[in-house]
Amino acid sequence: MDFELNEGQAVVQDALLGMFADYRALPTGACGFFEPAPELDRMLEESDFFSLALMEGYGALDAALFAYEAARLPFLVEVGASALVAPLLGEGGLPRPIALADDRGGAIRNLPGARTLILLEDGVAKVASLEGAEIETLSSVLGYPFGKLANPDALPTRTLGDGSGAALAKWWRVALAAEGAGLLQAALDATVDYVKQREQFGRPIGSFQAIQHRLAVCAQLVSGCRWLALRAADSGSESEAAVAALYVQDQMRHVVNDLHQFSGAIGLTREYPLHLWTYRLKALQGELGGIVAQADAAMGVFSGETA
Repeated sequence: MDFELNEGQAVVQDALLGMFADYRALPTGACGFFEPAPELDRMLEESDFFSLALMEGYGALDAALFAYEAARLPFLVEVGASALVAPLLGEGGLPRPIALADDRGGAIRNLPGARTLILLEDGVAKVASLEGAEIETLSSVLGYPFGKLANPDALPTRTLGDGSGAALAKWWRVALAAEGAGLLQAALDATVDYVKQREQFGRPIGSFQAIQHRLAVCAQLVSGCRWLALRAADSGSESEAAVAALYVQDQMRHVVNDLHQFSGAIGLTREYPLHLWTYRLKALQGELGGIVAQADAAMGVFSGETA
């Protein structure tokens, strides 16, 4: 299968890659569990990229490509919820960054610094402003800022219409799959560069056939994650969204383990940037109930039930 961007998508991708060019390399001395990029976030918002899904001539596929390319950066920018989920729920223009949760009392990814929370609760989607909400920032190694609502039951919410819960779950899965695919690709690219430079027995370790074979398997799995994510975004299918999220959550375990093994001892340090992608993948691995929930959702859709 081949994929070629149409003219509009190519223009968007070129613009994104141009804006991302200065953010490909890790800044000197960076060794945190994640690296924010407030200036890049501001530029993306001012350039209206977060409205791609609703622009004439564009749509969910363009927003998914945006989420994929942003995830490949070693910097953290909240894209999936703002560019894919909120607009396609009919909630474009919400104050961002946006956090997503299916448990208002639990640890919520991207909650610290978020201005809006979208909840999947009681089978429906709910929206809450976080202005004035007391948020406890949690200590985490998982590559994202995590937080908890200090008083979750007191948070005022606005309930969206019928079918909003299924729509939220679908687009959340697409965003998860696109972001996961981008993270996997970036981690794979970094590892391929490393094995070309790291020498053992007088030759680069990437020249050994056993490593080449395992990297080829990783590349195949990562490519599959990307295609499934983009297909789900383009089709808007609940079943394909569930399968895409299931596949990326399942395959990331194999790929992450291999990439850290190929990186040797340096892959266990924060001075080496691999963790900026793989630790985020660990966080995504259990999101929305993990592979069991995605498999149940896929089976429910295929059997004619509601996801």
